[in-house]
Amino acid sequence: MKYRFAIPLFLSAFLIQSTLINYFTFFGKAPNLLLCLVILLPFFYEGYQGLVIGVVFGLIQDICFSVLIGPTAIGFLLVGILMKVIRQRLEWDSIISVLSVAVLGTCVYYLVSWRIIAVFIDIYPLFYMLKGLFFVVVYNFFSMLLFYLVIGKRAVKHPQDKGMTGSLIHYY
Repeated sequence: MKYRFAIPLFLSAFLIQSTLINYFTFFGKAPNLLLCLVILLPFFYEGYQGLVIGVVFGLIQDICFSVLIGPTAIGFLLVGILMKVIRQRLEWDSIISVLSVAVLGTCVYYLVSWRIIAVFIDIYPLFYMLKGLFFVVVYNFFSMLLFYLVIGKRAVKHPQDKGMTGSLIHYY
């Protein structure tokens, strides 16, 4: 994905995340749209655009909404690198893969961010963060699934090369 497409995508996700998404909470939790993009763009596309822009928007998010500057960007960086490594090992054109990277990426991000924040500001225990993590994972998965069904299928240039025929839902 080119920067001219990725930057507006991240900008719109940032604006939706900071304004509208608070009206669509589920058990007090909302999806992290920037995290969803940081997980899926390196997973679907060859370049490092999603990783680089994700770190920049992580810094912007920390500057705007956080007490500390950096935990979100560091979490996005680690998750983006993890997705690049996983992309080489996992079949990246299936919904099962999207589910697995949604769970793994969300858990890694929230554990890393919690640990960085806990080092500098002891605000809440680990179990408090873990009790809401399930709902965030579910919400992020559905957000990523929607993104995958709308944009992700375009990442597969030649589906016939992988033996895919018919609908993607057909396989699962």
